[in-house]
Amino acid sequence: MKLSSLSVDAFVRELASDSPAPGGGSASALSGSLAAGLVAMVCRLTDGKKGYEEYWPLAAKIRERADELAASLAGVEGAVMNLNINLGSIRDETFVREQERKVRELLERGRAARDAIRKTLGGGK
Repeated sequence: MKLSSLSVDAFVRELASDSPAPGGGSASALSGSLAAGLVAMVCRLTDGKKGYEEYWPLAAKIRERADELAASLAGVEGAVMNLNINLGSIRDETFVREQERKVRELLERGRAARDAIRKTLGGGK
């Protein structure tokens, strides 16, 4: 099942089901993507609006980062779904190490996105 092809209603129903996935990772990725989309929308509404001229350059920078973050988090959903495994039945150590590597990679992508937003907003790391 590809989560990105589900309607919002279907995603919520699947999230509330007894299925192990989607779970917290997919819900978090979706929430982050939606938040980044809203930030980009506000920046687009500010761009070109009379009285906000001094903020246009900053809004353009933030919008660019928000668009990148939204796209990045949308990609996380697919990776999280690939981790849909029954941990109680795993016997293959190589498989376990590979799944751990994927989780670490996802965490690094999330941290990089967080740091980019902080830097764009002037907050540093």
